[in-house]
Amino acid sequence: MREIVVAAGTSVGMKRDHNEDLYLVQAPADEELADRKGWLLIVADGMGGHASGEVAAQIVVDNLAHSYLSATDEDASSALQRGFVAANQAVREQAAADADKAGMGATCVAAALRGDQMITAHAGDCRAYLYRDGALQRLTTDHSFVQQLVSDHIIGESEAMSHPRRNLVTRAVGKVEDLEAEIGVHTLEAGDLILLCSDGLCGVVEDEDLVTLVADHADLEKTVRRLINAANSAGGPDNITVVVAEIQ
Repeated sequence: MREIVVAAGTSVGMKRDHNEDLYLVQAPADEELADRKGWLLIVADGMGGHASGEVAAQIVVDNLAHSYLSATDEDASSALQRGFVAANQAVREQAAADADKAGMGATCVAAALRGDQMITAHAGDCRAYLYRDGALQRLTTDHSFVQQLVSDHIIGESEAMSHPRRNLVTRAVGKVEDLEAEIGVHTLEAGDLILLCSDGLCGVVEDEDLVTLVADHADLEKTVRRLINAANSAGGPDNITVVVAEIQ
């Protein structure tokens, strides 16, 4: 069983009056659970305002974690996908039952770290990155209007950071009747650093700057603070949430 060290943090940012982001770091309780489920990392970014975003993020984290951890099969990809489906249904049911919560939802990224493998699942513009040998690789592709413009070579990455519709997501938990998360399977190596974050970080700090910020990660708590401070220094227009994990 590989040793994994994790640190996480969140900030309301500089412009918002409350935090609609939420994260979960679930360590395996024993070696048997480590073999079957591994570590579970989640970042959720709630949408809806008037506290609805906070509620949506909590529902997503709770249902996704419960569904994944209680799944009896060994296929982590399927378990995470079912977790997103369960979370989507739970958000929609709550929104239908409470008029004040109508339209709420959340973007989300999750990662299951098990042995030499990491399975990611996401919906929206929360991201997962892998830092290895001095290079930072983006593991997820944003489900957003602006990302589609980038993919179609209509605008560049730098333009995307300041595009007026950069916050328009095309996929989110609770926003559609049938949700399918995007799944990725990745091989891990000793020394790898994994970064999960809400768009409060990656929406204002460019990838080339993230490389510099995570290069020195001898102290993961300091790395988290450095990333959050960078986003706030760039204006902190949104809530900021960061989870980092080092494979040792």
